[in-house]
Amino acid sequence: MNADKRRLDTSEPVPPPAYLHGRAIGLQLPIEDPQHRPQALELDALTERILACVFEVSNVLGAGFLEKVYQRALLVELRLNGLAARSEVPCRVAYKGRCVGDYIADVVVEDRVVIQLKCVDSLGRHHMAQCINYLKASGLTVALLVNFQRSKVEWMRVVNTR
Repeated sequence: MNADKRRLDTSEPVPPPAYLHGRAIGLQLPIEDPQHRPQALELDALTERILACVFEVSNVLGAGFLEKVYQRALLVELRLNGLAARSEVPCRVAYKGRCVGDYIADVVVEDRVVIQLKCVDSLGRHHMAQCINYLKASGLTVALLVNFQRSKVEWMRVVNTR
């Protein structure tokens, strides 16, 4: 059963489309180009499914837990919704063919989207920079930066256009 059908079968309110809940950073994939259109639409649909899982975790747990608790709950929710998700995913940084460092991504979904979880008063530029570094290291295009600190979850969609 898909996430939309599950939400409609319960008394929970259906959230508006994901693009109304947060901010998108970076340029969107060029969907005018027919070659990139299917990929961009698939990533949009995937990030909406992921965000529905994020909102569900936030609604059930509320604010106040440690980041690790939200990470584990999000992994459960993503998998319940039929999404392949891995946690603590190493991303190697290469320089001229040699490994010079590692980043550890909180969650990677479907090997396409990085999720960086935070429990901080507010998201800052350094959090966004961290997401961009994860994208560069992993070779992926889209990351979601999610903050569970407040009663209303805060998020940003970060797109690496390079």
